[in-house]
Amino acid sequence: GQPPPAVYRHSCTPLGGDRFLVAGGYTFAPSISSEELDGGRGISLTYCTERAYELRIVRGTVRWAELSFAGPAPFPPRGGHAACRVAHDTVFVCGGGVMTAWLPEDVDRPREEDVDSCYVLTRTDETAWRCEAACCRMPHACGGHTACVGVVGVDVGVVVFGGRAYDNTADAHAGRDDMSV
Repeated sequence: GQPPPAVYRHSCTPLGGDRFLVAGGYTFAPSISSEELDGGRGISLTYCTERAYELRIVRGTVRWAELSFAGPAPFPPRGGHAACRVAHDTVFVCGGGVMTAWLPEDVDRPREEDVDSCYVLTRTDETAWRCEAACCRMPHACGGHTACVGVVGVDVGVVVFGGRAYDNTADAHAGRDDMSV
C-alpha cells in the first residue's frame, strides 16, 4: 500500500516481529469541516490526523497498510501523543494535542490544545482495529510525553513521564517533570 502523508509528532509503536503501528500526528495539509456557530456557519481546519497505518519491514521491503477503526469510539485526530503496546495487538494511546484554525480569524495562527483523553486500540482482523475510550484519563492535559509499560511495586501499569504544559492564551510551552501511572 501507499505510505502515509507527511506527518510529525506521530507515534510508532512496535507490535512485535516486523510490525509497527504508526498513528496520528500533525499534518501540513489540514482537513476542512464546517460547523454551526452561534453567529452562523464557520469553517474549521484541523492540522492533525486520525489516520493509522501498519508498517511491516520484511527482508528490507517496506509495506504499508492503512487501518480502519470500529468500536464505540472513533480514533480522534491528535498529534504529540504517546503510545505503547500493552498486550498482543493492543496499544494504549494517551494525551497529545489538537491543532485547529477557524476561518477567517485564525488563518495565520492555528490554535493548539493539549488533551487528557486515553484510548485502547485492539486489532480485530488484518487491517481493522477497535477503538475504545480507556477507563482512565491523564491527570492533566499534555503532549510530547513518553509512555511505557512498567512494573511499579507489584502492579503492572502504563508509566507516563514528562511532556509539556502548553498555555494557548500566552503561546507558552513549559516542560513537565512529573510522572503518573
